[in-house]
Amino acid sequence: MKKYLLYLLLFSSFNLSSQIDSLDWNLYPYDTIVNPYPWPTWTSNNNTIRNVLLEDYTGHTCINCPTAAVIAQQLVDANNGNVIVASIHASPDGSFQAVQPPEFPVDFTTIAGNTYVDEMPGFLGNPMGTVNRNQGGFLNTTWYLSSDWTGAVNNELASAPLLANLQVQYNYYPQTNGLFIHTESEFKNNLTGDYNLIIYLVRDTVIAPQKLNNGTTETNYHHQAVLTHNINSAWGSQITTGSVTNGDIFYNDYSYQLTDPLIDSTYEIDNLSLITYLCDRNSFEVLQVIKTNLNGTAVTSVNKLNNSLIKLFPNPSNDIITLAISHHSNGQIILTDLLGKEVLSKSFTSNKVQINLKSLESKGTYFAKVLDLDGNVIAIKKLIYQ
Repeated sequence: MKKYLLYLLLFSSFNLSSQIDSLDWNLYPYDTIVNPYPWPTWTSNNNTIRNVLLEDYTGHTCINCPTAAVIAQQLVDANNGNVIVASIHASPDGSFQAVQPPEFPVDFTTIAGNTYVDEMPGFLGNPMGTVNRNQGGFLNTTWYLSSDWTGAVNNELASAPLLANLQVQYNYYPQTNGLFIHTESEFKNNLTGDYNLIIYLVRDTVIAPQKLNNGTTETNYHHQAVLTHNINSAWGSQITTGSVTNGDIFYNDYSYQLTDPLIDSTYEIDNLSLITYLCDRNSFEVLQVIKTNLNGTAVTSVNKLNNSLIKLFPNPSNDIITLAISHHSNGQIILTDLLGKEVLSKSFTSNKVQINLKSLESKGTYFAKVLDLDGNVIAIKKLIYQ
């Protein structure tokens, strides 16, 4: 396996790369010295299933699109989370997506959706869709008629090999409507190509008018999984180009400011999800996709941490550090590197804990997380091993 160096140079027994995509730290509402940013801790990804991304290209005046949406939802319901749908309001001429006030006042179109119908050849009209963007669609294009979605999805689930795995973690700060997204992309096969990571922000439900096939308009139609924005542009971030080896891992980090839900209630955090996928930039094929439901219970409240409970010394250190922990005599200390990868874990049963930094594989900056017996993070301290 290869070791990649894109942003941070870290020495590790794992072969990985990290790319921090211009994080906007104005969205982090705390002092990073007093309350260091809570970078994620990653665990092994044991998934063995290749999920399916079904992109439903639709429009609010397309009378056949509601029937296609039913097919898509049935596939989601039947496949235990392994089929992920994104509803994309786009077509080459935009006629079914056009805003027509007062009956159809909502503009669901996105720059990314328009880009896809322009750059992926073979689109005939709504409703059509893609199934992992494989080339088995109408006239051997990526585009499938809605009547063929079920067979295509079932074939993909049954026979497509596992090429990659993905993990996503996030932190949300309602004070700034800031969303920080962290991804892990792991290749599960030896491949050659140009591979991009793309993240959709979708609104789970938007109630707005939709024309039906009987000619009437349903004013309270529930539009599902509406593509709203691409976090990292239409074609995303290039993860790698050239050859990759089974086991190569790539980390990426993004920040994004959500629309204030006080302005538009469809942006309430409980109504938002991320669809993250890895694709071949040349063939458009989706190697793996996962969906992350955002919710209020996952809101990070760093101000609940009490870093004053912990004294860490000496810092910096080239040998042994001591953590003096007030009010807690039992728990666990986890050291993570700048990527959030766990590098050391130690249980403690007294208020003073010593850690030998020489057991670490490389010098650099780390974070010491202190957890209570229930697994709650009670404090985070930055330390430097020099």
